[in-house]
Amino acid sequence: MDKQVDVVVVGAGPVGLLLAIELKLGGAGVMVLERLTAPSVAIKGTSVGPLGVEALQRRSMGPALAEAEDRNFAAMGPVGVERRAQAHRSRGHFALVPLRSDAVGEPERCMLWVNQQGLEVILGARAAALDLEHRSR
Repeated sequence: MDKQVDVVVVGAGPVGLLLAIELKLGGAGVMVLERLTAPSVAIKGTSVGPLGVEALQRRSMGPALAEAEDRNFAAMGPVGVERRAQAHRSRGHFALVPLRSDAVGEPERCMLWVNQQGLEVILGARAAALDLEHRSR
């Protein structure tokens, strides 16, 4: 027998998956519909900003984000070491203007270099662990 569906989320990108996870954690019966049958390989987002990182950490996805960032830098080979040092001085950007790394009052905030595909894998795993119903074309 099918589970009760209270909400249908259209789109299994980061926003749709996170919304579905939050609704499920709130007790709603959720179904996610996605038109694509396989994840997109188009280059989209290349990082998760500080507030997004914090929200995902609160939902116990911090370790998975850190591992995904480690894989991204490791895939760059020797250049990854230098890029990682530069990246961890960055707090992100506002309209592509870099934010200073010594911002007063928020020294622990940082962005993580996890691309959209990596983020979708993390969110998809969390959705699967919650037994969220997901249908593709």
